[in-house]
Amino acid sequence: MPDDTGVSLAPVVSWPRTAEVGKPYLVTVDVRHESTCEAWPYDAEEYEIGCVLDGRPGLSVRSVGETTLVVHRFGGTYQPARFVAEALGAPSVDAPCELRLTLLTAGGLPFRTDALPVQVVPPIDDTADDRIKVPDHRGPRSLPRLDPAAPARGRGRRWYRRTVQVIGVSSRRADQAYWGCLIAPDLVLTTSTAVRGSRGVQVVSRVDKAEGPGRVVWDGADSVGDVALVRAPGIASDVAPVRWGRRISRSGPIGCRIMAMQDSWAQMLDAEIRDQPQPADGYWQACATNWPWPLHVTRDDRWKGMGGVPLFCGELLTGVVVGTRMRPPHRVFLDVLPAQWLCQDADFLAALTESGAAAAPLAEPLELPGTAGPPQRPAGEPDSWEEPPDHVLLAALDALEPWWTAEGTAARLLHGPGRTGKTRIAAEVARRLRADGYAAVWLDAAAPPARLRHLAEATVPILVVLDDVEARGTHWRAMLDRLGEASGGRDVKVLALGRHPDPDLDGYPGVDAANVGLVGVVGR
Repeated sequence: MPDDTGVSLAPVVSWPRTAEVGKPYLVTVDVRHESTCEAWPYDAEEYEIGCVLDGRPGLSVRSVGETTLVVHRFGGTYQPARFVAEALGAPSVDAPCELRLTLLTAGGLPFRTDALPVQVVPPIDDTADDRIKVPDHRGPRSLPRLDPAAPARGRGRRWYRRTVQVIGVSSRRADQAYWGCLIAPDLVLTTSTAVRGSRGVQVVSRVDKAEGPGRVVWDGADSVGDVALVRAPGIASDVAPVRWGRRISRSGPIGCRIMAMQDSWAQMLDAEIRDQPQPADGYWQACATNWPWPLHVTRDDRWKGMGGVPLFCGELLTGVVVGTRMRPPHRVFLDVLPAQWLCQDADFLAALTESGAAAAPLAEPLELPGTAGPPQRPAGEPDSWEEPPDHVLLAALDALEPWWTAEGTAARLLHGPGRTGKTRIAAEVARRLRADGYAAVWLDAAAPPARLRHLAEATVPILVVLDDVEARGTHWRAMLDRLGEASGGRDVKVLALGRHPDPDLDGYPGVDAANVGLVGVVGR
């Protein structure tokens, strides 16, 4: 489909080359870009392509869900069109079986037709139940009921438990049910829409079979956006504080998960946080990639039970759903208030402290696996770091301050004997840089080195702490290489901790890198 002024696309089709009589087969149709264009050449951000699949002869075809592909300006489609093909009988020699795919414009005009040959063979075992399981899109009846007595295991169970129902009680309108996320013991993050104008708030945890009144302790509608904090004593007093996440780059969509709710039905859904542009109000936009319910949505039903639902990337709370824009029958776009906005709002942080939260949230980069602070040792083992004397801490900070206050990218290796306070010094550097707007992360030992490419694509200042550098040479060298690529971009600082200096560090090509000896600093 080449065009001198448009986007060149090619169909990508998965279909059975051999089909047994009486057995169904899944057929998927998608399109991909044959070449990259410098700019999207159309006024609309999306372009629809209809898919029609026929079987000839002796092949029956039925569609599964939406058969329209939506090509977007970011380089792909939201999901493929799906069909089920089934051979009804052996074909004649003169008329072999084939599937015929026709692509249509948004106005219904065909512009491409392809023949997909299929060899039909007799059934191998008519009694075997090995048919392809085609997803059922008939509605909530195909979903598991949320059973509080048998919640999902592992990570899924934690998400189920964190998601609670928030009901605003009002005398002017019928009580409306929204959702919220338990971010700390008895503290629920929800939408301002759920509680504003209500005489009271009721919070329901289906997993814990708990229900009780809540009190609004902070409303961000006039500052941050459509989000509020509710305290509900006794609803979940033993829940662990949630970990928070933030974006540090614009390197493409980020995969995440949401808990979709309708009445008593629940299902974990995959979604993608889309890249730029953002909506006019600044909210992030996410696309739910496997939405299970048919959407026949009117203007009065815009929430569809999704207001306040938390969005997670791995273990990190990344945002709260504040609105939905639905495209029948199965495409859903979510407006998401970023969790990182809350971590930077002084009034929200003050409300957390007054409500008994153990500590202020520290947002961790979504793109780099790690923790917001020094990793904790397992129970029973000694702490991973010791408190250095004040004169050691101050001397080390004085030596490192020119490095972290200078603009640009740079790396330092702080070395010295074990258990002399290097990790505590790094934690203090991270605290000071966070106050200046930096993101900070202790890089996970299992982080794939390829993920470090985000350092070169960072859109916010970032500090990466690499502990035990002698055992993590691959990470250390990869970070130095990425720092060279990031030169001229956002400030990226790397602080490595080890027992010995790196003899190859001074003069590393293209990077401001140096050894800083803890013993030498204190001895000045």
